[in-house]
Amino acid sequence: MKTLITTRLTPICLAALGAIALGLVASTPARAAAVGAPQGLDLYITGQVKAHCGFQTPPASSIDLHELSQGGSATVGFTMNCNTPFLMFTASSNGALLGDKPAASGFANRLPYTVGLSVNTDLGAPSFSQDASTLPSNMAGNLEEATPGSLSSGYGVAIGTTGAVTISWQPQSAATPLIAGTYRDTLTIIVGART
Repeated sequence: MKTLITTRLTPICLAALGAIALGLVASTPARAAAVGAPQGLDLYITGQVKAHCGFQTPPASSIDLHELSQGGSATVGFTMNCNTPFLMFTASSNGALLGDKPAASGFANRLPYTVGLSVNTDLGAPSFSQDASTLPSNMAGNLEEATPGSLSSGYGVAIGTTGAVTISWQPQSAATPLIAGTYRDTLTIIVGART
C-alpha cells in the first residue's frame, strides 16, 4: 500500500521562499564589491617652456643722418621676441659723432648726440634717453641693470611688440662750427633675458 503525501504551500510560504531567493540574489553583488574595492591614482603632469629673447626684426644696420650742421633726429624701429623679462644695453664706440678729418683751428670734428631707446611690453613701454658720451664704449664686463645705457623691461615680456632707437643732435655751435667731412659712430645694442 502506498501512501501519497502531498504538501500544499500556502501563499505565505511562497512569499517567504521568494524573499529568501531574492535575498540570495541581492547579497551576491555586495560580496563582489567587498572583494574589488575602487582604487585611485594621482597623475602629476609637468612640462617646461624654454626662455628666449632677441630681435624678431632687428633695427637697420646703418642710419644716414644726412646734413648735420642743423639739429635733427632720426628713428629706426625694430620688433622684439622675448617670452621672458629682459634687459637691453647700448654702447657707443666714440661717445659722439666723430669726423674723419682732424679738427682745424676754430673748427670742431666731434658732434655730441643723444640716444633714445624704447620698447613696448605687455606691462608698459620702458624707455631711456642718454647722451652718447655717458654710454660705455664696449660691452665688456658684467652687464647689470645699473650699467649706463641699460633698459629693463621689469616683469614685462615682448612677443611681437615694437621698439625704436632715436638719434638726435643739436645745431652746431656758431662759435666752433663743424669741419666738413663724414661723421661716424657705432652704436651697439644687446638684448638678453633678465636673470
